[in-house]
Amino acid sequence: MANENKTFELQSSETDFDYEQLLELESSLENNLKDVVEHIDQLDIDREKLQNNEYLQESIENIVWEQVQLQLAAQIGEEFIKENKGQTLDLRKEAHIQTA
Repeated sequence: MANENKTFELQSSETDFDYEQLLELESSLENNLKDVVEHIDQLDIDREKLQNNEYLQESIENIVWEQVQLQLAAQIGEEFIKENKGQTLDLRKEAHIQTA
């Protein structure tokens, strides 16, 4: 009988949880669930955007326009160097301070 009592005490002590630990666990699980739901909502929004032709067209236009700007900047930079006989544009503060 004493052995059975020890076994029961061990089993009951294993199942005893601190109430605050349970609250922390619940809070943690709720936060994780919120994050998962937000991620799923964002995925739904992204899927809808990808299925929308106007959004796809706008995205492609933005990418093409960005590439055009980069190409223009590179070409203008090369022309600047040619016109200034190999000197590059130095925007550092030290390069523009005039000493008297």
